[in-house]
Amino acid sequence: MVIDDAVERCGLLQNQIKELEFRLEEIRQVVIDFCQAQGLNLVYGKEHTITYRTMEKTAFDEEEVRALLQPEGLWLEVLKLDPSRLKQLISEEKLGKGIGKKLEELRRVISSYPQLWVKNLLMKSRFSSGKVVYLMI
Repeated sequence: MVIDDAVERCGLLQNQIKELEFRLEEIRQVVIDFCQAQGLNLVYGKEHTITYRTMEKTAFDEEEVRALLQPEGLWLEVLKLDPSRLKQLISEEKLGKGIGKKLEELRRVISSYPQLWVKNLLMKSRFSSGKVVYLMI
């Protein structure tokens, strides 16, 4: 393949990918709107299923957490508000009685977004191992 042909094919494929991604997003939104309107979390086509769920991202207010942990001598273990370290402290039960519960009460949803998982119903029978293949979109 000559380089100018490769460059043109690359550009063409990039344009096709962008168009497909745009069309996928439109269809994805149709599925999300339908699931939300009908209160469904699983929808079926002839060959595929799609699982719908709203995902939430949570966080803590730093000042509230500091006010709760500092008197217990635990703020230095967090040093800077680190959600994963806070989750670890809660799960290790290092926190005094009631502190873990209060800390959980400080957790806030800061954003949420819909997530879809596509499952090919026909593919399951094509794999001898019986593995299910999921494609997140």
